[in-house]
Parts: sequence; structure tokens; C-alpha cells
Amino acid sequence: ARVYDFGYCQGMAFLAGVLRLHMCEEDAFWCLTQLLNAKCHFRYFYCHDSALADTLKTFDYFVMVYLPELHTHFLNNGMTCLVYGSQWFLTLFSYRLGFRQIVEVWDLILQDGIVAIFKVGLHSWSI
Repeated sequence: ARVYDFGYCQGMAFLAGVLRLHMCEEDAFWCLTQLLNAKCHFRYFYCHDSALADTLKTFDYFVMVYLPELHTHFLNNGMTCLVYGSQWFLTLFSYRLGFRQIVEVWDLILQDGIVAIFKVGLHSWSI
């Protein structure tokens, strides 16, 4: 079945770029489709879906619960989860990690789904 409401997002370029640097076009394409289908990740690319906004609200809640001082600091400085979280969720951390770390994070995402992004994101703030 075709998904007609599925749209392009800049985050896809990061995903495709990492894959294309390390494999042929066809393999990169099929790997990209698997990443986008990984336990709800592709919902972020639907044109009229609030999945990303809902996920960012949930992530913000986890930051508030597990890292309350950081959450308060962000609030006091007018910083929302949208500033950093959308890049994390749309690019699966590929915009700032090296290939070895990207592969490890993507393995977690393929295994655990979106929960892995929450874990990696919270861990990166707790260091």
C-alpha cells in the first residue's frame, strides 16, 4: 500500500547521507525504508500528523522528571524541547555523531523503537 501523505523532511537527508556514504544506492534506499518504518519513526514524516509534537512533549516531560534542574534551567532561559529534540528525532542523532556511534544508536532504535531515542537523549543531557 502506498502512503500518499508521507512527505520529505530535511531529517531524511541526514539518514540517507549516512547510509549512502557507506553503501551502494539500492542498499541505502532499502536501509532507509527500514529506518523510517522502525517502530513508528516514519510517522514523523507524515504531512499532517502531530506525532513529532506529541513525542517532543513526552520527551520534555521525561526531562522534567529525570533531569529537573536542567528542565528548570531550560524554562528559565526560554528553551523548549523543540529547539534540540526535533533534530534528534528526525535525524536519529545522525547530524552530530560519528558513524560508529550512529550505527550503535540506530541498532538500539531498530531493536527498541522510539524508546531508544528517549534513552539516548536523556543520557546525552545527563553527562
